[in-house]
Amino acid sequence: MEQKLFDEDLKREIQKLSQVQTEEQKMIYKGKVLEDKVLIEIFPENACITMLGAAPKEVRSNKPDVTFIEDLTHEQKMRILSEKENKLYSDWKI
Repeated sequence: MEQKLFDEDLKREIQKLSQVQTEEQKMIYKGKVLEDKVLIEIFPENACITMLGAAPKEVRSNKPDVTFIEDLTHEQKMRILSEKENKLYSDWKI
């Protein structure tokens, strides 16, 4: 008896690679969300299946927050500049 690959099996494999839980994944093929019991083998060999989902918050929280200089107020820019100058002077041991 040959083994059949279902969408839910693919989701488990993707979870191993991406840390996105299977219940958080949406598998999309040709603009339609696949149900968990869809046989993957019915798709053409080079079919493009898209996965949408988000990794758990603890995985995402390891990345530093990014703030663009354009989004800072004048006061925030001055505070950062002052902090950097103080650090620079302390590194020089003046």
